[in-house]
Amino acid sequence: STRRSAALTLNERQPLKCTTFVSHNWSEPFADLLETLDHALDRREVVFLAAFSLNLQDTPEPRLEAGVIDCLSLPSFRALSQCSKLVVAVDKELEYFGRLWCSLEMAKAREWHIPVLFWPNKG
Repeated sequence: STRRSAALTLNERQPLKCTTFVSHNWSEPFADLLETLDHALDRREVVFLAAFSLNLQDTPEPRLEAGVIDCLSLPSFRALSQCSKLVVAVDKELEYFGRLWCSLEMAKAREWHIPVLFWPNKG
């Protein structure tokens, strides 16, 4: 496919290795997420943010093993497995904790011994 993620388009010649995986509630206003990340992250950190790091129109179907999803068959979980920390950007309404996908990201980080940092929205 000729479609690429924004991250790969911007860093085509020298892709960057992400150090920080950001987990967030996709229904949160983007400006709120950016404000939270501005406080939570060092500007030198290389961040995996799915909206910019994945080609969302060309995401593979998850592989099943014995009826269970093989998380490492999905690009987002492969990225998480290689990061040194997971930053959870907690939204104002605390909807993050009711999202199954977000819970799975936190569970996998714990299983893979990746530190999880919770950063609340200051609103």
